[in-house]
Amino acid sequence: LSGMQGEQLGVVEISSTPSANEEANGCAGHIVINTKKYKEEGFAFYISGGTGLSAHNLFPQANVSGNYRTGRVNLYGLLDVNVKNKRFEQTGENFTFHKGEKFLYQREGIRPIETTFYTYKIGMDWDIAPRHTAEVSFDGYYEDWRVNSFSHALMRLPQTNEIHYKSLSHVV
Repeated sequence: LSGMQGEQLGVVEISSTPSANEEANGCAGHIVINTKKYKEEGFAFYISGGTGLSAHNLFPQANVSGNYRTGRVNLYGLLDVNVKNKRFEQTGENFTFHKGEKFLYQREGIRPIETTFYTYKIGMDWDIAPRHTAEVSFDGYYEDWRVNSFSHALMRLPQTNEIHYKSLSHVV
């Protein structure tokens, strides 16, 4: 707020109790600040990006948005792209018995998953009167999900290492 001018503020709402769609526990209230719509003619463009890392998983994201206002018409659009890369590795072994013989059963799996989320919006505002605006917009969401997993399992006699069963799988 310290960086805003007074004429940019529209309505400021202060509530000491949470609304029905908010969790009542630990909520001391909230402040909602609505700014006035910027009506100057011209072009504005914003681009941002970042990344996160968690347990060998990479989470890059990017945002591009912009608008062009001329007279009483404002054209705008935005695109958000978020990528979630996860890698699951699992190993295990146990003993099992088959036809009176003791076997060692070993398995290993690697499952990398890449998910890309796209959120987009494009639209137009038209100031039809000083306090009335008509808006037409198209909002969308798309998710691109990919997995490329590999796993194998072996069943062998522990005394001789002789393999009695072998399984390989690959999912794309």
